[in-house]
Amino acid sequence: MSLLLAVESSSNVYRVVLGRDGEVIFDSAFDKCDPSLRTLSTLLECGLEAIGAKANDIKGVAINVGPGSLTFVRAGISFVNALAFSLNVSIYPFNWFEIIAAQTRDATELPVVGAVPASNDNAYVGLIRGASVETMRFGRVHEALAKVNDGVGNVAVAGRIRQRLAALLGEAGVVDTGVENPDARVLLKLGYEAWQNGAGETRQVEALNDQSDVFFE
Repeated sequence: MSLLLAVESSSNVYRVVLGRDGEVIFDSAFDKCDPSLRTLSTLLECGLEAIGAKANDIKGVAINVGPGSLTFVRAGISFVNALAFSLNVSIYPFNWFEIIAAQTRDATELPVVGAVPASNDNAYVGLIRGASVETMRFGRVHEALAKVNDGVGNVAVAGRIRQRLAALLGEAGVVDTGVENPDARVLLKLGYEAWQNGAGETRQVEALNDQSDVFFE
């Protein structure tokens, strides 16, 4: 049976999930570990011990490459790159918006506007339709929102600043998904599907940031 690891580090709290054949068997957000274990390496050690496995049992790693808290995202990516190299396994990267798309697609039929706040009143803003991320932009919150939401109509909102998005959109016709952050369990499922299909695998990943090409396409 395949053991996969999912690492979520975009939201200022490290989270490690382990699963076999796509089913979660350890989640550091819920399973008991020493509260002092706050690093990814110690959380992984705790998880492996809890399920009676070894690091070399891991067959692949899914990672949220951001955007998010850049310090945390970069730390998570550095950890995953080193781990995957040492285990000689593939990495399955997903961005914040792709994970949110998977979380919200069964909750609403509306397009979803999600946002990740950044410094100086900037944000990463994306438009999601079903399982697809249609557009992503970076800039001042109201400007980035206007670029992704031009002519869309009624939408749902997701992310930590979704209430602000709703206010900027005029509230009427805006549905709150209640989704604030990416769920590492959803990331594990995405990673398992990619692992099964041999899709999107790589050996090294980089963090999404305000200079990434996807925000200017």
